[in-house]
Formats: sequence, C-alpha cells, structure tokens
Amino acid sequence: MLSKRWDPDVLQFGASKDIAPGVVGVALLEQSRDGSQTTRHRFVQDSGWATELTVHRLRSKRDGWVWIDLESPEKGPAAKAPRLARDLLEVLPGRDGNHLLGAGPRIVRIDEVSSVLDALTDPDRRGHLFIAGTSPELPVDKWSGYVEKLLKETVGLAASYVLDAEATNEYNELTPSSHRVAPGTVRTFQPGADPSNPLESVRHRVLGTGRIVRDDVRVLQRLLGRRARELSLTASLPTTVARLDRRLREQLDARLLDQLDAAPQQSAIPAVEVLQAPVEPELHAPPVVPATTALVETTIDKPVLDALRHVVAEVLGTGELSVETVSALGNRAADTDRLTRAANTVRNRVRTLEDEADLQKEEIANLRRSLEDEQQDRAIAEVQRAELDRQLRHFRGELARVANQATAWEATPSAEDIRQKVSTNCWNASANWITYSSPAMRPQRKASTSTTHSRHLGRTLLGCAASSA
Repeated sequence: MLSKRWDPDVLQFGASKDIAPGVVGVALLEQSRDGSQTTRHRFVQDSGWATELTVHRLRSKRDGWVWIDLESPEKGPAAKAPRLARDLLEVLPGRDGNHLLGAGPRIVRIDEVSSVLDALTDPDRRGHLFIAGTSPELPVDKWSGYVEKLLKETVGLAASYVLDAEATNEYNELTPSSHRVAPGTVRTFQPGADPSNPLESVRHRVLGTGRIVRDDVRVLQRLLGRRARELSLTASLPTTVARLDRRLREQLDARLLDQLDAAPQQSAIPAVEVLQAPVEPELHAPPVVPATTALVETTIDKPVLDALRHVVAEVLGTGELSVETVSALGNRAADTDRLTRAANTVRNRVRTLEDEADLQKEEIANLRRSLEDEQQDRAIAEVQRAELDRQLRHFRGELARVANQATAWEATPSAEDIRQKVSTNCWNASANWITYSSPAMRPQRKASTSTTHSRHLGRTLLGCAASSA
C-alpha cells in the first residue's frame, strides 16, 4: 500500500474510507467461536480494479491462510499475479494442499524427487503443478531462470519444479511413460493426477521444446497464466473458507446498505431549516399561536412534549415545536420507513442473488468436471480404438501368414505323388512321341512349328529319363 501511496492508517473496521484519490478502502473483521480471526481489506479504484486481501489466523496465531482476489475492469486487461503474492511467498511458507508454494521454480536434485512425486499425487492440491525436465547438455541454472520467466503469471496459483539431469532420469524411471517429463519441456499436471492410470495422461499438457524455442516468451506467459487463473476461479473453495467468505460478504453488503439508510436523513435537514428561517416570532398572530400551543399543552402531557421536542431537535436540528416541524418529522419517519423496507428488500435480494451465484458456480464446476470426464472418456476410447486397430492389423497379418503356410503345405506333394506323376507324364510323352513319329500320323505343319514341338517332347523325354535314372 505504501508503494502505491495509499494511506492504511485511516482504515477502520466496519467503515469505508478514502485512502487515496480515487481509491476507497473498507476493513472487515470476523471473530469465530473457535477463537480464530479473519480480516478482509477491500480496495476499490475508480478505474474499475478491485483488490481483496483476506487473512485467517487460527487461535494459536501460528497458522492460517491468505487469500488474494483481484477483479479487473470488464473491458480491461486480464489480472496478473500481484506483487503482493510474490512478496508474501518470499517470507512465508505458502502451501497448496500438503506441498510448498514458492515465489519461483524450485530446482530439484536426485534425492528430492520423492517430494515432487508426493506433490504430483497430493489429493488436496487445488492448483497446477509445473515440472520441467533437464538434460546433461542443458545448464540447469539458466534453464530454471527461463522457466521462471515462463511461469511469471502463475506465482501464488501453482507450484513449479525444475528437475536437474539426474533428477529427470530418476523421475522418469519412477513414473510410467504416460506421466514422464522429457528434457527441455514443461509439463502442466492437473489436480488429481494418477500415474497408475496411463489413460488419464491426456489431461496433463506438455509445452514442447519446439514451441518454447519458437514462440515469444510473453505469449507463453499469458498462455500459462490464463490456464492457472481459469483453474483457480473454477476450483471449489474449501467448506470453511466458503462459509467465512459468505459472512464477510454479508458484512460488506450491510455496510453499504447502512450508508443507504443514513443518506435521506442528512439530505432532509436543510429543507426544515429553510422553512423555519424566515419565520419571525413577532409576525405570528397573537390569537393563533397561543391557541395552538394551549391546545397542544392541554391535550398532551409535558413529558411527551419534552420527548417530542427532543426528537425534533435530534432529527431536524431545531428545538421549535410547530405544525411544520411535526409534519416534517412525520414525513421523515415515513421516508425512513419506506427506505428501510427498500433496504430490507435489497438485502433479501442480495442474499437470493448470492445463493443463485453459489449454485451457478457449483453447476459450472460440475459441468467443467463432467466435460473433463467426457474428454477423458473420449481420449480413453480413442486410445482403446487405436489399440484395437493395431491388434486387428496384427491378427489380419497373422491370419494371412497362416493361410499362406496352409496353402503352401497343401500344394507340396509327397515323394510317392511325384513318382506317380512323373511316370504318368513319361508314358503320355512317349505315346505322343511314338504317335507323332509315324509319318502317316504326323500332322502337316510348318517347319518351325514341328521343330518347336519336337524340342518340347525332347525336353519331356529327357526329364523323364533323368527322373527314371
């Protein structure tokens, strides 16, 4: 606040104060029955930006949590990681679930790989887990510095680790291929990661080396930051945190409505003063004023008159009791009653809207989970389909190979079949040769045809002779 030139000393619990030109701050306090204490400071700027800082401390004062919430203008730029988050994480041990959050990526050695695996499978983790792999050729210090630039907008929203070369090998040996991290890449692990289920690995995206080298670092910063913010906004709050948030929001709404209730009383006072200012006592007709006063004094007891004069003085700022002042007091009471009813209506409406908003948030979270489950189911089905296609191609290949072997086995004759076939062919060839050798039965053909036919028979007889031999 001091760096922004905001004045925190003017803040008071339960009151809205101007802490800088164009900046209004309000402080709220919630005391729980268990002795814990929650404070919330909300700062709203005329530009449309709003910042909420909620600090919860347990009764022991040695543990608690911090919640920073930023609201950007509707048409303004997206909110980035606040500097306050980095400053707090540099001096306080922040946690997401059961693992530590740092102000930047943590370099992991081989003997610390188990802590990364614990963070990966932490059931209480609500944010992303970024893991970067390293090769022996890649200097881990420079690589870690570049990864820190990539994850600049995720500070306070996600934990990040840079494995050195030995730790990368150790991590990949301890995890299945579906959840490994290649050197020179950054992998984003969603909450609920399960290395024992290879089919759910499609949820955990990989920022490859090619894109890291090709794309501008600011583009990748916005990409990773947007993913981390989307997850943070859609993740359900823990039950205790949601209850505290509800009570603090009710306090804030009550303060705003109290200001609405007080505004008409302040604005109506000058109107009564205008009515009373031009009235001079000596201008009153002697019969009128005493008669009216006598009537009032004879019909109303003096304690009641004194109380009425006191109320008129408190509300209208004048001690004179007259028809005008009593009428103004009645009008003020009617206005106040009407505004009170309107304020109650607004309060009820606000509660209704909060209930509806909570239900919508829950529905959105359920729809997002359903969408993720459907995407995972589709991815699983796609993997299974690809595996079935592979098996089908394999079986077809095996069937074709077996069919070819069966055909080859059936086409291979036995030794006895060969001898019988050879003997039959030789006899047929000899008979044909004898028949064609008779000049009377030899057909009249061209010399070339007869020569070719004779050669064919000659080859057949030679083959038979060789087989017989």
